[in-house]
Amino acid sequence: MSRMPFLSGGRLYEVEVTNPEDKSKIARFWGYAVNHFRATGDPSRLEPYEGQTYEGLLYDTDPDVIEDFLFDTDFDFQELYEP
Repeated sequence: MSRMPFLSGGRLYEVEVTNPEDKSKIARFWGYAVNHFRATGDPSRLEPYEGQTYEGLLYDTDPDVIEDFLFDTDFDFQELYEP
């Protein structure tokens, strides 16, 4: 079981993830979608997550919400990949 950060409703949650596929999907959201958006301003990689949920929490895909979150916090999603 892993605990992972999950962005929903403009808030950061820590969710328990037991399924490797779910863990991979959440990590891709941060690494592939959010990081790309942060680096380029291009929200296209967020689109596959629109309407998707994990344990009842909706993936945040609104570029304005994500931008506000990144601006207002010191969250470093790169920590997801540190051993």
